[in-house]
Amino acid sequence: MIVPLAEDMKVTDVKEFRSWCAKTTMLLARKIDNKCVQSHITKAVTEIGNGLRPFLTSEKPNTWVELQEIVDIAVSLDLEVRKSRAIFEFKLPCDPITTETYGFPYDRWIMESQEKFPKQKNGMMVELVVTPYLMKTGNADGDAYDIETILSKSISICTETRRKIITA
Repeated sequence: MIVPLAEDMKVTDVKEFRSWCAKTTMLLARKIDNKCVQSHITKAVTEIGNGLRPFLTSEKPNTWVELQEIVDIAVSLDLEVRKSRAIFEFKLPCDPITTETYGFPYDRWIMESQEKFPKQKNGMMVELVVTPYLMKTGNADGDAYDIETILSKSISICTETRRKIITA
């Protein structure tokens, strides 16, 4: 779904803006103190850990080390994505009318089944969206903003597949 440009906005405006964003990211990346970034990452890991701790059923010795690695990789990936002139967006599938994230038809173009669940088909009703999908608009060179590519599909569970598992 391409969002139309405002009447007074041109494709060249989008290209120039994305180019500016990418160049700014590259310039700032050279100037940022890695110690400062790491202190923010450590703070974020602590906050995430505190939020997750009540939900842990058992804590492995390396749980927090693994969380630190995940956040480090996410920050590195975010930097690389921001250097691109393409537009990257995480989107949550939803009912186009109510915007609810359940009770709408499954769409195989943007969704896939949760691992170990039976394969889902178009027309089944989504009961739970587990993850959003990642969409790229345009390319790294700042062209083709009329082309959208799904890089990672949403994981969802449909009522019909869940019922099959329960009754099996």
